[in-house]
Amino acid sequence: AAAGAAADARARRRRDAGENPAVTTGAPETNAFGSSAKNSVSLPDPLADPSAAKRRRRAARLAHGAAMALAWLFFAPAGALVARHGKASRTWFSTHQAFGTTVAVLTVVSAYFITSTRGFSTPWGKHGKTGGAVLVLTSIQALGGRYRKRFPRSRWSKWHRSVGVAAVCLGAYNCLAGAAMLEWMEVGYGSALVAARFAAAAWAVAAAALEVRRRNAGAARKRGRTA
Repeated sequence: AAAGAAADARARRRRDAGENPAVTTGAPETNAFGSSAKNSVSLPDPLADPSAAKRRRRAARLAHGAAMALAWLFFAPAGALVARHGKASRTWFSTHQAFGTTVAVLTVVSAYFITSTRGFSTPWGKHGKTGGAVLVLTSIQALGGRYRKRFPRSRWSKWHRSVGVAAVCLGAYNCLAGAAMLEWMEVGYGSALVAARFAAAAWAVAAAALEVRRRNAGAARKRGRTA
C-alpha cells in the first residue's frame, strides 16, 4: 500500500510539472503487489490532455455565447418592451415575469458554467468583469420582482425600471463584445458580430418606434381632455 501511495505521489508531481503521467523514467517501479510497473497498463490522465482541455473550453465558449445571446438579445429586450408598451394585454405581466425569469436562469447558469470551465482562480478580462456587473443587476431585478410588494409602488417602479434598462443595455453591449471575441478566437464564426449588431439595432429601432407611438398617444389624449 505504501509503494502504491508513493507511485501515485510521483505521478501527481509529474503531472503538475507538465509531464504525461503515463510515461515512466528511471528504474522500474513496483506496485502494491510487488510486480514491476512495466508489466502494468498505464492510461494517460484525460485531464492532463491539452487537446481535451482545449475542446472543453471551446464547447463552453460556444454554449455560453449562445445562451447569453438568447437571454440578452431576445428575452431581455422583449420582456422590457412588453412591460413598457404591452399593458393593454391581460397577459403582459405573466409574459414579462416569464421572460425575466428566463433571463435570470440563463445568466446565472451560463456564468457558473463558463467560470467553472475556465477555473475559478483564472483572472477575468473586461468582458468577464462586465458580465459580473450584468449578473449583479440581474440578481437585483429578480429579487426586486420577488419582493416588490414590500416597497412603495411608485418608488419601486422607478428603480426597477432604471435597473432594468441598465441591465438590458449592459447585457446587449457585453453580447457584442463577446461576439467580437468569438470571431477572432474561433474559426467559422466570422458573422457573429454582424448578427449581434443586427439584433441589437433591430431592438433599438423597435423600442424607439414604440416610444414615439406611446408619446403621440399620450399627447392626443391630453388634447382630447382640453378640447
